[in-house]
Amino acid sequence: MKENKSKRVIVRITENQLKNLMDCVIDEQTTVSDLIRESVIDKLKKLKDDAKRKG
Repeated sequence: MKENKSKRVIVRITENQLKNLMDCVIDEQTTVSDLIRESVIDKLKKLKDDAKRKG
């Protein structure tokens, strides 16, 4: 079975994005890292789907 390894990622956000992120974390009772992980996964899936359509 393949072992998943964690990677560190540096994310730069504006103050307004940080405020929105913290509001979302409070509203959804989740962690910042979980929320960012979900967003990155969604974005990567969208990029992959767009590449398939163009290719």
